[in-house]
Amino acid sequence: MDLHGGLIVDETKAVAHFAGEDRDFWLPMARIVAFEREADCSLFALFYAIGENVGSVTGGETVLIGASDARLRQCHSLIRNALIGAGVPEKDATEMVKVYCYPARPAMHDLALCYTILNTAIYGIKIPESSKKKPEAESPDPS
Repeated sequence: MDLHGGLIVDETKAVAHFAGEDRDFWLPMARIVAFEREADCSLFALFYAIGENVGSVTGGETVLIGASDARLRQCHSLIRNALIGAGVPEKDATEMVKVYCYPARPAMHDLALCYTILNTAIYGIKIPESSKKKPEAESPDPS
């Protein structure tokens, strides 16, 4: 967070195209705890396992550049928990992962989405204050 004038706001919610539309992915602390219990892996360990072995090519496509200790089960758990954290009901999030993740699409897409969610949760993204929605002014009381 920028403490010098409030011009930049750190955001830990990722937005990515998934299941046919742009969706929010967020990991509040309760979802991090749930993920770490389910996956038997820390958030940071998975981030490192993926980050050490991915790169991007021209056009921003994520590619593997080495072997990774990340497991697909861990990636799916993280995606599901981030959907729940962003407000998707647990049952729907579980179904979405079953329907739209590997084997319905190449596993690399799941790995890239997982990395995006982790990177945003750990480092945050910078959003100019001017682009944040301002609360609408309350209308005067007619009485």
